[in-house]
Amino acid sequence: MKKFNLSVLASAIALNIIFAFGVGCQIKAPPQTAQPEINYLKKDLLPQFTAAIPDFPKESSDEQRFDELELRRQQKLRTNKDCERAESEVKVTLQNFYGKPYGELDEKQIELLNPFFEKIRSEAGPYIGQIKNAFNRQRPYMYLKNLTPCLPKETSLAYPSGHAILAGLYADILVELYPTKAKQIRQRQQQLGQDRILGGVHHPTDVKSGMILGSKIFNEMQKSENFKTDLEKTRKLIQ
Repeated sequence: MKKFNLSVLASAIALNIIFAFGVGCQIKAPPQTAQPEINYLKKDLLPQFTAAIPDFPKESSDEQRFDELELRRQQKLRTNKDCERAESEVKVTLQNFYGKPYGELDEKQIELLNPFFEKIRSEAGPYIGQIKNAFNRQRPYMYLKNLTPCLPKETSLAYPSGHAILAGLYADILVELYPTKAKQIRQRQQQLGQDRILGGVHHPTDVKSGMILGSKIFNEMQKSENFKTDLEKTRKLIQ
């Protein structure tokens, strides 16, 4: 009987196994499914949004003088506590805007609402950047002497205030979900806008126009069946 070299036989078996499982049977990753678009807003609304607010005040106008005087007045009046609160609102989240300790929503409510409000921000965010670019207003600390913000300086443009837009948009939705807390929600909305002024990062007119646009965006979202469906789902979730 012919004798086999055991080491050669073992090598041959190993090669067959490698071929069968490594080459002959390629394991394919499961196909990735595309994430569905949210579509709370149409894609052609920029002209409507920019037309919903006036142009920012021009140099030496009465409104511009008011903006500058109010910024300096708020800088003198603000306290360390005011700046601490305003700094807690720099990062835009539902918790930072309307959660405790400054807002009405508790930890459980925030947890239930977060997925819906993240969709809201994802839909509104691109428009906010486009609107700012359309107006192209500098931040007040870029040109006003002796103005010292107590908040981190932003690299984005000033007009309108993105924080004010989202504060207004979130407030409109929260009032729909919690009508008995409407007064407290609106008070917090105003505080969020005011904190951008006392913090030295926005003109008063940035905030005013931002609030107008927040409601305009909410009105447009209400025309979306996807938005109305998700709003009702969220309403049932928090009941």
